[in-house]
Amino acid sequence: MTTTAPAVTVIGGVDTHKHTHYAAAIDDQGRLLGHCEFPATDPGYQALLRWMRSHGEVRSIGVESTGSFGATLTRALTKAGVTVVEVNRPNRVARRMDGKSDRLDAEQVARSVLGCTATAIPKSKSGIVEVIRTLRVTRSSAVKSRTQAFNTLWGVMIGAPSPLRDELVVLTKRTLVNRCLRLRPETCELLTLAAEPERMLIAGTKTALRDLAQRWKALDDGIKTLNKQIEALVKHAAPEPRAARRRRRDRRSVPHHRRRQPGPHPQRSRLRQALRRRTTTGQQRTHHRPPSTQPQRRPSSEQRALHRHDRADAPPPTHSRLLRTTPC
Repeated sequence: MTTTAPAVTVIGGVDTHKHTHYAAAIDDQGRLLGHCEFPATDPGYQALLRWMRSHGEVRSIGVESTGSFGATLTRALTKAGVTVVEVNRPNRVARRMDGKSDRLDAEQVARSVLGCTATAIPKSKSGIVEVIRTLRVTRSSAVKSRTQAFNTLWGVMIGAPSPLRDELVVLTKRTLVNRCLRLRPETCELLTLAAEPERMLIAGTKTALRDLAQRWKALDDGIKTLNKQIEALVKHAAPEPRAARRRRRDRRSVPHHRRRQPGPHPQRSRLRQALRRRTTTGQQRTHHRPPSTQPQRRPSSEQRALHRHDRADAPPPTHSRLLRTTPC
C-alpha cells in the first residue's frame, strides 16, 4: 500500500534590492523550506516563481517595497496570477534577536504573511491611473524647478550692475523672462574681458540671466504639455456626468442677483446676539454654565441689613443698623 505525500502549501517572502532580490519559502506550518537569491530582471522573476512552485502550491508571496524596488516584481507576479501581499515593516523584535541579513528579512516577510500581520494588497502599478501618477510626479518636480529657476534669476538681476538692473527691475514676471531671453552678451569668451572688470561683469550677468530664462522657459513649456496630457487622461478615466455639467450650466445662466444666498445660521445668530448683550468677561465665561454651577455674588452689607429689617422676627434695629439702613 502506497501513501501519497500531502500537498505542501507555500508562502513566500522576498526582500527586494536594487540589483538582486532574496526570496524565502515556508509552508503553512511555519517550517522553512528554502531560501535563494535572484537577479532583479525579468528572467530572474521567472526563475524566482519557478523556484517557489518547486516546493509546492504557492498560496501567496509577500514583497517588500512594492512601490519602489519591488514594483516590477509585484507587476510580474500579479501578471502570473500569484497573490501578492505588501509588507513594509518586518518584525523588529526578531531582527534584534536574530540579527540583520537578507535571508532573515525574507523569512520574516513570509512569516508576516502567514501570521496575517501583513494583509495589504499592493497597487497594480499599471494602467491609466499609474500613468497619471507618473505624469503628476514629473509635473510637480518641474514646477519646483521652475520656481527655483525664477528665484535664482531674480536674485541675479537684483545684484546686477545698475544700467542692467534699472532696465529689468520694473518688469513683470513673464515680461522679465522674455526680456532676459533676448539679452546678448558682449562675448561668450569672458576671459577676453579680464582687463576690464566692469565689462566682464555685465557680460557674465547677461549670460547668467539668459541661461536662467531659457531654463525657466523650457520648464514652463514642459509643464504646459504635461497639463494637457494629464487633463486628457483624467477626462478619459473619470468623465464628468452629464447631469452635473447640466446643473452647473443652468446655475451659470441664472443672474447673480437672483441666486439664492445662504442666510445666517439661526443658532449662530442667537449666539452673536447673546455675545453682544454681555458686558464683562465673567458673564461670557459663565453664560453656558447650568444655573446650579454659576457663581453666586455675595450680597452687600446694605442688602443684608435691609433683609434682616424686613423679617418679622428680626430684632429691633440698633443705632448702627439704622445708620447702615438709612438711605443717602
